[in-house]
Amino acid sequence: MRSPNGYWPVSAALMAAFVLALFVTPVFQGPHGARAAEITIDTGNFWFCDSSFQDGVCDTTIQVGDTVTWNWVEGNHTTTECGADCDNPTATPLWDAPLNSSNTTFSRTFDTPGTYLYLCSFHPILMRGRIIVEEVPPTPTPTPETPAPVETPAPPPPVEETVAPAPPVVAPSPPIEETPAPAPPVVETPEPVGPPRTPPVPIAPAPGTPEVIIAPPPGTPIAMEAPPTGAGSASGGEWPWWPLAVAAGAAVGAAGVLLAHQGWRAKPQ
Repeated sequence: MRSPNGYWPVSAALMAAFVLALFVTPVFQGPHGARAAEITIDTGNFWFCDSSFQDGVCDTTIQVGDTVTWNWVEGNHTTTECGADCDNPTATPLWDAPLNSSNTTFSRTFDTPGTYLYLCSFHPILMRGRIIVEEVPPTPTPTPETPAPVETPAPPPPVEETVAPAPPVVAPSPPIEETPAPAPPVVETPEPVGPPRTPPVPIAPAPGTPEVIIAPPPGTPIAMEAPPTGAGSASGGEWPWWPLAVAAGAAVGAAGVLLAHQGWRAKPQ
């Protein structure tokens, strides 16, 4: 876009040049890379530095690469290098400059270390000075900071896995054979044997009276007397039991007949 007056290209070029100059303008440094200093020494009637140095020597200490500027204040003076001795100044001074109302300043850069004596050639006894130029101390190399040791955390103690003990192996017990308890002996209780009973003696009934034989109640054991030893059968063995059985059966039958007969008699006719 063009400006109305047609001068915008020139303005833009000047602005660019100014910005470029800001970035490319070198910064003056001393021979050792340090930024050079500028020192001013005032000059008045019969003194350098200030009036307290009248009739004395003004000492100024600088470093290599620094610049000293003498600034005129009043009077008509010079700054002139003396050489080795200001009482016997050299004929070929390193610098010799007037300082007056027409030449108000004079500057000199000192690139070599040493001591430089100077005076005012119009007032050589009252106005003297000395410049001491020292080496620029080397720029210390920055010592890299040793990083603080990083504490390495101690590894955690190993975790010991506790293994559960295996259950004890128990050998199987041998089978216990149960021995049956012996059965209690069967004691056969013998049936009580009563005293021998005398068999009933049959009573002869009266003539015309039916014969009654009293038999023992049913269930009463009939004890029979054992025959004496040596008695028995003709063969000499035990007494035969069958005659007794026959006798007992006959007695029971007779008792039944008798009871029936009495019952018939007692029955009303």
